[in-house]
Amino acid sequence: MERRQSLRYRAVGLRAALLLDDGDKTPLEVRDMSRSGICLLHTAALPSGESRRVELMLELGEGQFSEPVALPMRVVWATPLGEGEVQLGAAFEPLDAHQQQAVSSMLYFLSRDVALDDEGRPAFRTGLAPALSLDSDDPRKL
Repeated sequence: MERRQSLRYRAVGLRAALLLDDGDKTPLEVRDMSRSGICLLHTAALPSGESRRVELMLELGEGQFSEPVALPMRVVWATPLGEGEVQLGAAFEPLDAHQQQAVSSMLYFLSRDVALDDEGRPAFRTGLAPALSLDSDDPRKL
């Protein structure tokens, strides 16, 4: 079994949309994200190998979001979950320096235990474990 090359983090506080060719956006739910890819929930399967773009924003507080960043991705797999929901796994295609920095910033945010301070601003505390461990031989944790 192929081992993942980067840690995945639960996508708490991450908004996503699939960017369509006509300029429209389809909202998506993000399950988890890593430096190399993303797991999304969508209403329809996308063909493996298809290249698309996903727009991501961090929720920074009530009604506050980071600047959106569009990332190129290639669909790797799709698994129907039932009731019109499909889980998609996608690998990021080559990212430019701005996109790489945005992914790094988002992963930094996702890797922290985030709470709001008394004034409603994000306060970071370290110690939150990645969504899945790479050290285990258990294939359910890959």
